[in-house]
Amino acid sequence: MKKLKLLALSLFVIIASCAKQDSPSVGFVSGEEFQGFEWHIGTSEYVKVVTDLDQAWVVNDYEKMSSFFSDTTTIITYDGLIFDSFRGFSNHLQDDTSEYEWEMLSIYSVDLNPETGGEHVYATFAITSTLSSGDIDTYNILEHYYIIDGKIVWLYQYKQDQQDQPD
Repeated sequence: MKKLKLLALSLFVIIASCAKQDSPSVGFVSGEEFQGFEWHIGTSEYVKVVTDLDQAWVVNDYEKMSSFFSDTTTIITYDGLIFDSFRGFSNHLQDDTSEYEWEMLSIYSVDLNPETGGEHVYATFAITSTLSSGDIDTYNILEHYYIIDGKIVWLYQYKQDQQDQPD
């Protein structure tokens, strides 16, 4: 009987240690409204939303691109333009006469509260744009997406000029 109790206790400890544990935090966020929250590693599922969007963007498939955005999305471009729908944003993209080439340099996802769903995805792109004047501009675009259930709720863009590297 004593061996049976020891075996039962051992099994309980093993099962308890195998149970899903909270993901470790990887940072913090300040502000009273975020008290008690910490960043956690996100999932590849949310990264895939952005990489799939990028594949549609490369070929200017605006219909496919629209499927990634929520009906109430907010998009703020690096130059301060604000759009409250993907349609407005896509009209802006289609009116742009510059030509663009880009490469995704990095992408990752973090989650502020794994209990509620939704993740923050950050992507960095190296951009080369040829303006209608023929001038060429190179810079990086950093994009911050907030995604819930596979739909982009908001997208914020930031621009970083590429600096010449010292020899």
